[in-house]
Amino acid sequence: MDVFSVQRSSQMISESLSSVAAALENGELEIAESKLNKILATVPNSPEALNLSGLVSLRLGNCTSAIYFFGDAVFLDKDSAIYLLHFGSVLVMDGRLKKAVSAYSRFLRDYPDNPNVIFRIG
Repeated sequence: MDVFSVQRSSQMISESLSSVAAALENGELEIAESKLNKILATVPNSPEALNLSGLVSLRLGNCTSAIYFFGDAVFLDKDSAIYLLHFGSVLVMDGRLKKAVSAYSRFLRDYPDNPNVIFRIG
């Protein structure tokens, strides 16, 4: 694959992720889920797509799937604060408090001046 093909592919995925975010924002969960399935079939290690899949799963009431999607997003992009916050939050929702504290502790270590975790822990 040449450089231009990679750039075009990257741009198409970025546009697809934007349309997924819009569908999610509009409450069109089935549309968002369908688009995400297509993206992940093409690019299975996209942390952005995995994070959005976690949000869709959470909105559909599937906490277990959300945990896996957010966990995979964190694994693939260890520097993303938002993925780590989403992961910690869904762990709390699922009653996995020790794991949530671990995720939040990591967040505090990496982002000590960010008030989001302190608010969520409180």
